[in-house]
Amino acid sequence: CENILLDINLNAKIADFGFSRLNSEGIEMDLGSEFHRAPEICIKDFPFDGEKADVFALAIILFAMQMKSFPTERMYNVIDTPKYKAFASGRVQDFWPASPQVSVLFKDLFQGMFRQDPSSRATLDQITSHPWLNGDLPSKDEITAEIARLYAI
Repeated sequence: CENILLDINLNAKIADFGFSRLNSEGIEMDLGSEFHRAPEICIKDFPFDGEKADVFALAIILFAMQMKSFPTERMYNVIDTPKYKAFASGRVQDFWPASPQVSVLFKDLFQGMFRQDPSSRATLDQITSHPWLNGDLPSKDEITAEIARLYAI
């Protein structure tokens, strides 16, 4: 997925969110790629909490990595898309694709990160302790083999 790097130990590193800012008092400008912008940025509800906005962007990246597609129909202003409107209004059954099997744990994690209201969005502690992220994982050798396979294509 875009802007994700792996270090020598296969730890994921986010390389770029458009423009980086460290600001504990809130951010008062448009930042990042339009498609990854949290609703509070799209509606210009400034100042906003950068960490909460990053959680929303991480949800989009996580969805793309797991589902091999983006969570909404087009690559800009996510809050204007029919799928996001369905999700934000509580019609999550209209949001999820019908054909692929999606685990209940993945849905729970993603839905916690993709919430419209930043105050109810999952925190980094909740995300890192979520059962979906702490379940069975492939070994380093399996990951390395898959990366090699993908580069051979």
